[in-house]
Amino acid sequence: MKDEYPGAFGFLRSVSLNNEEIVLILVDERVSMDAISVLAKVLSYESSSIRIEHLPNELQSDFPSDICRSILASDVIIMAASQSWYQAPTRRKAKYQFGKRVIECYNLSIEMLKGGALCADYNKLSIFTKELFSRFESGSTIEITTREGSYLVSEFRDAYEETGLYDNPGSGGNLPAGEISLGLLENTARGEITFNVSFDHLGRLERYPLKITIRENRIAKVEGEFKQKFESLLNQNDNLRNVAEIGIGTNSFSILGRSVLEDEKKLGTAHIGFGNDTYFGGNTDGPHIDGVFSNATVSVDEKLLMENGCVI
Repeated sequence: MKDEYPGAFGFLRSVSLNNEEIVLILVDERVSMDAISVLAKVLSYESSSIRIEHLPNELQSDFPSDICRSILASDVIIMAASQSWYQAPTRRKAKYQFGKRVIECYNLSIEMLKGGALCADYNKLSIFTKELFSRFESGSTIEITTREGSYLVSEFRDAYEETGLYDNPGSGGNLPAGEISLGLLENTARGEITFNVSFDHLGRLERYPLKITIRENRIAKVEGEFKQKFESLLNQNDNLRNVAEIGIGTNSFSILGRSVLEDEKKLGTAHIGFGNDTYFGGNTDGPHIDGVFSNATVSVDEKLLMENGCVI
């Protein structure tokens, strides 16, 4: 099994369970239960109990009350639904107030357990991510461009790194991991981004890129084949028009085309998060969605850090 699903064992190494911990896996009806079954079997090698519970499919600000109780009764929570619940207040409460380990791997597929970003050496990835992260820590303004004509500039106030080493109480993040994320200062983000890799709830965008114009941290205009579908999503919750985050991928093992979560971890990509920004100290709650684009050129305080997806 280890040879067939090295990514599942990479997941296990990242989380590093002990045999007394209770693991809760949260899914919904849209996820691949084949992948969940493999992951649960591998995790059971080092866990006393694996529980699987179902989430609703619709976008919500927080978990249902019965799920909240289950989260607080568990030691390690794995959010493996078809969409992200990372910004949910109960997730932050569980992690920071109660010291739970909370990991999100939404849209996990069986292919991701066979190879790709989950197979990275997370000790090496952590070193690389932290070194790049140090070049953001003292900065205040980020500028991103692409050869396709994208341009975005914003001031930022908080920077975080996702290293994939989640073995201590109160730790956690995304798996696959490998990301630097920035919380944006209100009313400072502006520009136009052409998303040409993927987008939550839209899927692949290689053939039909989505162009979004941003003014003062808000979506001002949407263009492209998926315009109607995306605007329908925005109409479900107006908070999704908020530009919440800029992220930079740092994981060279990532394989594009399988999951937005893995796409956004790919070294050379960048992504924009829309909606909930409370994790970054903002005031916009509700759901959070990400869009990914490739071959980013990134400068912080006018210092070039990445050119056409390659770290300088």
